[in-house]
Order: sequence, then C-alpha cells, then structure tokens
Amino acid sequence: NIGEFHFNSGRMDDAQKAYSEAEKFPQSPAYGLAVYKKGWCLYNLGLFENSMNQFLKVIEYARTPAAQKIGYARQLITEAQRDLVMAYSRVGNPDNAIRVFRQISPTNYMDLAGSLAEGYTAQGEYDKSTRLLRKIMAEYKDGPQAHRAIESQRGIFENAYRMGVKARVKEEEGRLIGLIERLRPTAPKAWIDEEDPRVEELLRVVSTTYHRESGVTRDEATAALASQMYADYLRLFPSAAERPSILINQ
Repeated sequence: NIGEFHFNSGRMDDAQKAYSEAEKFPQSPAYGLAVYKKGWCLYNLGLFENSMNQFLKVIEYARTPAAQKIGYARQLITEAQRDLVMAYSRVGNPDNAIRVFRQISPTNYMDLAGSLAEGYTAQGEYDKSTRLLRKIMAEYKDGPQAHRAIESQRGIFENAYRMGVKARVKEEEGRLIGLIERLRPTAPKAWIDEEDPRVEELLRVVSTTYHRESGVTRDEATAALASQMYADYLRLFPSAAERPSILINQ
C-alpha cells in the first residue's frame, strides 16, 4: 500500500494524498483504514481541525452497514473517538466539549470528556482541564453517578497543585474532602475501591511535599497547609499502609 509506505516513512503529505485517492472507493475493504490513516496524516501535519473532522468521518462511516460487513467497525469507532479527542484538545473549546461529544457518542460522551480533561492536564493546560472537569461535575450532579464528582474534584485538586498556587490548592483540597465525606458512603463499593487509592496517593504526595518544603523555607502557611492535609489524610484513610509515616510527620 503506497499510503502506508509514505506514512511509515514519515512523508505525511504524500501519504495523505494517497489515502485521499483511496477515499474515492468507498466499497473497498481498505476504505475505512484509509479514511482513518488520513486523519492521522492531517494531525501530524498540524492540521488539527481537519484531522478532527476526518476522525468524525471515520466514526460516521463505521456506523454504516458497509462498515459492519468488514469486521472491524467497532475498533474503528473506538480508535477514531479516542483520536478525535486528541485532535479536539488542540483546537476545541473545553466549554463546548460535552455538547460536541454527546452528538458524536450519546452513550460514551462523558468518558470522552474525561479523556479530554486528562489530555489537557498531560499537556500542561491545567486551566482548560479544570474548566472541563467542573462541567463534568455539573453533568453528573444529582444523577445516578453523582459520586463521580469525587473523581473530577480530584483532578481539579491535582491541577491546582501542578499550577503551584497554594491558595487554590487549599481551596480545592477542602472541596475534595467535603465531597468524599458526603458522597463516599453511598457510592458503589467497586468504584470506591478504585478511586480511594488514587485520592490517598495524591493527598499523601501533596502533603508530604509541602511538609518537606516548609522544613526548608520555614514558611508557616505552607506548614499549616501540610498539617491540615495530614489531618484529612488520617481521618479519611485510617487503614492506609502509609499511615504510620504520616503520623510521624504530623
């Protein structure tokens, strides 16, 4: 396949042209893959909006009867949705993400929004991640998955920590603790069993980091923040393996 040859050789412009030729034959068994790989060519060329539209075209094609006969339509949908989120992170507005993803995947749009928030964090775009996470929390509010607000607030707390603004860290940690205390008792046990270790680790890392920092800087506000987080940690995780070391630090 000439498109694959150019793609694997890093010649994205030539590969994109070859895949565009293959797009002229929608009855071909290779059509779906060609449409998908063209999306990657456009992404690698920095044409992120075009790439996003191309991945959307893949999703639309994968839902047709012709695609179902090929045998990998479901895989195409899964991968194209994932890659569309990646392209959206470059050009899309986080405030519109849930609405856009709901149109693309009515049953999976919240997971796509969550993946986008994680992508923003990975790219260092903490403000965008936090804006989207707040909208995710609002979407879950008062519904059967209201407990997932804990997950979103954990992400917001981590974003604040990564941004290095301690006033925001203190505020978002307080919100996280409040949500845990309110929602944990009624949340599904299987979900809590997965989420608790993530919260435990994050709270432990942030509190011990600030404790060490305050030992060097002698900053009383940082020391007080670490102490408060230690107290929250000990109250929330009485059986944690790291509890003895936190007790010593406190």
